[in-house]
Amino acid sequence: MVDDNLLTMYFIIKTFLFEERYFLKKPVLKALILTTGLLGVMGGTASASSNESDQTTLIVVDKVKEKKLDQRLQALGFPFAELASMPYDMKEHLINQGVVKYIGTEKREFYYDFDGTLREKDPSGTGIEGTIDLTDLSLVITTSQLATMNSKKRFTVTQKWEWSNTVGLNGDTYLNYVDKIGLSYSNDFDSDPYTNGGYACSHSGQHFFSGNHYWLSDCGGRPSDISYGGVGWNVDIRGDYRDYGWSAMNVVAKNTSDWNTSTRFLTKYAHDTSTSGVGVGLNIGFFSLNFTGNGSWDEGSAQKTIWY
Repeated sequence: MVDDNLLTMYFIIKTFLFEERYFLKKPVLKALILTTGLLGVMGGTASASSNESDQTTLIVVDKVKEKKLDQRLQALGFPFAELASMPYDMKEHLINQGVVKYIGTEKREFYYDFDGTLREKDPSGTGIEGTIDLTDLSLVITTSQLATMNSKKRFTVTQKWEWSNTVGLNGDTYLNYVDKIGLSYSNDFDSDPYTNGGYACSHSGQHFFSGNHYWLSDCGGRPSDISYGGVGWNVDIRGDYRDYGWSAMNVVAKNTSDWNTSTRFLTKYAHDTSTSGVGVGLNIGFFSLNFTGNGSWDEGSAQKTIWY
């Protein structure tokens, strides 16, 4: 059987030679990618791509258990279409947090135009060129109700991201793996003390050649950024995977209410496009997520309004 490292480097070299669209603007980076990758294949210490089994866990879903999870979540109001695209461990997380009711979901899709700019798709599914565009990145934000405590409503807010391709092989970003994701709540809420915030993040990927799905990381465990108003995590993008994942937080209302007050939740995703690998920072406020840094990045956002 051919080693996945060799397959990965075959794809890189093939892309380098025949699909110039992956490597616009940065000829020096092309040489770095090719040289670093070949060293990895020949057993050198530097490797631009990870082996499929390197620090990863193969995802094997128990279909019987997943069906039971789906049935429990559907009974709480989760739509079938939502569950069909939801990772197994995210379903487990929702059940473990004690979700009692599905509130709603908002989805946003983004694509790279011919100039390499990440743009949000029009709700009609068309981009600025007026044609149906492929979605490169999708962001989904979902709110679900937890059990009320001391007459104050509690919610779990989840964010799901998914790349439709191996974004790490985009020439501008192959050597810069760390993206940033964030979740933010309004001044109507506090972090939920009953679950210590319920913070969670899960990063998985589909290996571009074998098609196998692997769990890659917990995004460092606890959030990399935390403040009044929200949290953020670092996502270590893998060059030979189609990355996807989710994050979550729990919040509690500051005041009692009777489903007659509106509020909003926000999620943002920043994809590092710099060549220096300086990373992306995050400033958090109430319903506010602002990316910072000396490099460059693409970003997308989605928000959900609910009544509580």
